[in-house]
Amino acid sequence: MSNPLGHGVFLRLPAGTGKALRTALHKALQQALGGPLATTGTLCLDFAPHQGWPEPAQERWVVVDGAGQVLAGPVPGLMDCSRGLGVGLSLLVQRHGLADWRCAARGRLGVSAAHSDALPLALKLLQELLSEALLSRSLGREPMFEPHAQPQPPQALGSAAAYAWLAGQWRQAWRTTRQRWMVEHWRVGLMQAPIGGLLDPQTMPTVQWITPPESRGYWADPFGMPGRSDLLFCERFDEATQQGHIELMRLAQGQARTLQRLPLGGGRHASFPNAFVVAGKRLGLVETGALRECVLHEVGDDGQWRPLATLLSGTQAADPALFCWQGRWWLAYTDVEDGTWDNLHLAHAEHLQGPWRRMGRVKRDVRGARMAGNFFWHDGSLYRPGQDCAQGYGSGLALYRVLHCSPTGYRETLVRRIAPDAAGACPHGLHTLNAWGELTLVDGKRWCFRPAALWSKLRQRLKRAWPAGLPNGGGTHAA
Repeated sequence: MSNPLGHGVFLRLPAGTGKALRTALHKALQQALGGPLATTGTLCLDFAPHQGWPEPAQERWVVVDGAGQVLAGPVPGLMDCSRGLGVGLSLLVQRHGLADWRCAARGRLGVSAAHSDALPLALKLLQELLSEALLSRSLGREPMFEPHAQPQPPQALGSAAAYAWLAGQWRQAWRTTRQRWMVEHWRVGLMQAPIGGLLDPQTMPTVQWITPPESRGYWADPFGMPGRSDLLFCERFDEATQQGHIELMRLAQGQARTLQRLPLGGGRHASFPNAFVVAGKRLGLVETGALRECVLHEVGDDGQWRPLATLLSGTQAADPALFCWQGRWWLAYTDVEDGTWDNLHLAHAEHLQGPWRRMGRVKRDVRGARMAGNFFWHDGSLYRPGQDCAQGYGSGLALYRVLHCSPTGYRETLVRRIAPDAAGACPHGLHTLNAWGELTLVDGKRWCFRPAALWSKLRQRLKRAWPAGLPNGGGTHAA
């Protein structure tokens, strides 16, 4: 029986594949195909590529994990998981008569370093990659293939696998303990160098960290006010309420002070105050996911934001950023309903104020899909900063060069990853990077033990556990 695309797609698994994995693969593949697998056909989903060419297939697709190993072994993705890199898959294509392999699609999801959830998430990602590839084929869109190394046999259960498993167990136990008893504390920093210099993997300017506010909370998500060298916008996070709001700050001689709190977000959480210039006009976007809308603002000389147009509605768009490519406007964001840290969605319009059309997800990667600041141009190329969240939210940065962008496809290539300075004031994370004239703004994270913040954190957990009120003895009368 053939699938709805009109040609047979069949599955080949290596001898000895366990019943549980065989059943799970069949279910995931049938859901991706939208129908049952065929017994023969021109396209083979091959999990045994080392057993010769399957006849009568003219094309075979092989899925490998981040280590390049075929996704049919007893511990898929173990090496990546144990290192805290999540589960990564690549869809490889080989055509009859050709020896080389090409990558047609790839993705990466965050997962426990202990590997306990690796297989279910790998199957979820496999289904997504196949669905997107088959849809492109049915619409007549040829993927833009990239060369890839030959797939390797699955990882055997040996001493290396046992060591990796134990390392992952230890790493996950430490993460869980830290998350339970410590809190994230972010600081805004300034680099005395233009952002283009960071594209060189050997360059990492010293960060001048700004003194955090004295009251409970911190500053994060710094964006400079265009045309001013002393004013910037930041998210101010209140540890007592566990919500952020936007503040206009003045920076002088490495010291910052709040000038005013901006009424953005309608009393709900607001962050990522993205300010930029278009045709001489100062504009801004801010994340207001709780309101399920993305609004374009005009930013006045006084630092006030005045709404101009709603670009998206009905979407929890996190960390939105605009760019222009070949005369068309593009809005990049993370759709929280599609995943908190691991997706990049695009929308496009001929005119800045719309109408806007959603293109959908163009990247699934916990190591760089979520935006980390504004797009920027350098030497005639467009670059995108992304957040590397594989080892936790905002654990590092990734810089990408945009290669292609159209309503039918988007491509970018990784230029550099930037990790925090392990010996610095903020050794545990970076998640915002922005040009500010000839300077560069950044923020950094340190895990720390703060009793007041921990108490607020515990109260939030109790409220989620008992929505009607805390249990007796919890400080609040139980309903």
